Amino acid sequence: MKPLPFQATAIKDGLEKFKRLWSEGSTQRQLVLMAPTGSGKTFMTTRLINELIRAPDLDVPLAFVWLSFGDLSNQSASKFSRYLGD
Repeated sequence: MKPLPFQATAIKDGLEKFKRLWSEGSTQRQLVLMAPTGSGKTFMTTRLINELIRAPDLDVPLAFVWLSFGDLSNQSASKFSRYLGD
């Protein structure tokens, strides 16, 4: 699935911001993605995480925390699996 132009921009911006924070020694900062309902937040986030995992210039241990409530957690897990594979 190819990101829409605004999604590609958000993914690129998120990757750049994460790398900047990391290079400044800000290893415990939060990076929050906010977007309207239906804009593809889960898709953009999974793509950002995938980019971070594969980034050749980030050879460091990474951890990601995903918070959601109720049925959203199952929906998110299903989408993560679909977008990234098992």
